[in-house]
Amino acid sequence: MTVIRMRNQEKRRDRRQHSNLVLIFEENEFHVIDCSLGGLAISNGIDIFKKEQELTAILSMPRKDQKPVTMKITLKVTRVDDQAEQTAFQFENLSSENFTILEKYLTHRSTLSLK
Repeated sequence: MTVIRMRNQEKRRDRRQHSNLVLIFEENEFHVIDCSLGGLAISNGIDIFKKEQELTAILSMPRKDQKPVTMKITLKVTRVDDQAEQTAFQFENLSSENFTILEKYLTHRSTLSLK
């Protein structure tokens, strides 16, 4: 089991990290600003998503010189921030396979063997 240390200024269970992930929802692509094992935040999306909305989307992880790793995920909108133009999501029922892929991405371990 991997333990990700919580920073003093963060009052959350899972530490968020900047990412190069892409969230794909209904043919729209959103840059993922930060991600953790608990959820993610995207830039924009404030006109598309509503707080408490539940949805299924694709999370894409680019890999150098290879096809990206993609996974189908279920999310719940936890925050829509008009001023910052950001939308935050919580993962809902993340499968153990998707959890492992995401954990490897966040801990900078290879995802090559997974897909």
